[in-house]
Amino acid sequence: MAEQKITIGEINWRAFMPFTHLFRAFRVAIHPTKLLLGLAAIVLMYVGGRGLDLVWPQRFVQHGFEQRATLLEHLYSTSVPPPFAAFLHDQMTNVNSGVASMLQLDLGFGMGLGASAYRFAVATPLAYWQANQVYFTLLFGWFLIVIALFGGAIARMAAVQVAREEQVSIRQALRFSWGKLPSFVGAPLIPLALIVLVGLVMSTVGLLLYVPAGVGPLVIGAVLIVFFVLGVFLATLIVGAIVGSSMMFPTIAVEGSDAFDATSRAYSYAIGTPWRLLVYSMIAAVYGAITYLFVKLFVFLVLATSRFFLCWWVFGNARERWDIIWPAPTMTSLAYSPNWGFLQGIEPAAAGVTCFWVYLFISLLGAYAISFYFSANTIVYYLLRRHVDATEMDEVFMQPEDEDLEVPDAAATPVPAPADAPAPASTAKPAEPPASPQAE
Repeated sequence: MAEQKITIGEINWRAFMPFTHLFRAFRVAIHPTKLLLGLAAIVLMYVGGRGLDLVWPQRFVQHGFEQRATLLEHLYSTSVPPPFAAFLHDQMTNVNSGVASMLQLDLGFGMGLGASAYRFAVATPLAYWQANQVYFTLLFGWFLIVIALFGGAIARMAAVQVAREEQVSIRQALRFSWGKLPSFVGAPLIPLALIVLVGLVMSTVGLLLYVPAGVGPLVIGAVLIVFFVLGVFLATLIVGAIVGSSMMFPTIAVEGSDAFDATSRAYSYAIGTPWRLLVYSMIAAVYGAITYLFVKLFVFLVLATSRFFLCWWVFGNARERWDIIWPAPTMTSLAYSPNWGFLQGIEPAAAGVTCFWVYLFISLLGAYAISFYFSANTIVYYLLRRHVDATEMDEVFMQPEDEDLEVPDAAATPVPAPADAPAPASTAKPAEPPASPQAE
């Protein structure tokens, strides 16, 4: 009996191990149009923060709202820098710490990724908001609008690219996010509004403690179980908002739905498949840290080579003055500050222009981080939707084409019938009658 040969075909790794879809996030996020949207978001957030620093009265920054002076001294040190500048510095420290922790595979809540993520998303924003509530309510509101517009556009572009391998133009993506702006803004606010509403009800009932002679505490003690039930509801809201918030924008971008559907799906996936969501998120985070360092290395090489060849034939005093205007970048810290005290004449203007272009290019790192966040979370949403709802990853909501790109339907457009016209005269000669026979 002849020995039969068995040929093993190519293994479909994405079907065998679905999490490998996450490795598409770099290719999706690095697309220039998404980086441009992320860069626009960073510029608008920075301009808004700096503008608020300029118009905000300094006395409110220094003293906050009276009882928060101690916290402000801790946050702003003795020099009391502008709030946005201090907040930006602390958040960049959290980002760098998180990237280092991910590369070391330190995912814990001591000094690892968990601690950095908690400080970035919760502890630092909450501390600054407590220090100056009005200021940071305005600032975070501006951040939410900018992220809703540009982050929603990035999520939309990623949703179409992942599902159909097609590119959506910036104009189409921004038009989608602008039309869905109330949903993008409202989705994160719905859990917050519910938390505040339930908290107001509980605090109102708590006013019974003012009733004298122990009557108030007795009544509160009798209905304390109700507070525990409401506390369970609040805890569920808080945990669901923290875990599932990353699914809200992808839901709107993929399904074309509203804020309520985005919140419902986010909580459904966060509570129904928490471990799968956690595993996917951790894989995306570690992969994102690696690709972030790759992009950072690329940015460093661009800056270093540009500066090196720019100064290749420059020596003496001119080289020394240029080193003051733009110090050499390092891989550990791309940011720098010119030695303003040593600048002379119009050199401060030259240093300012140089800082503008250098920091604009460095901002591509932040643009990539924003693009990767929404691109990776969109892929995670597709994977969770396929697992929970059995919906394939190629199903995505598509809008009608732009009006200027639409082709009229010939079958639907009535075509007027041509008017009756006289028949054209025939150019053919009439047939001759047969010749009569001649007599002989």
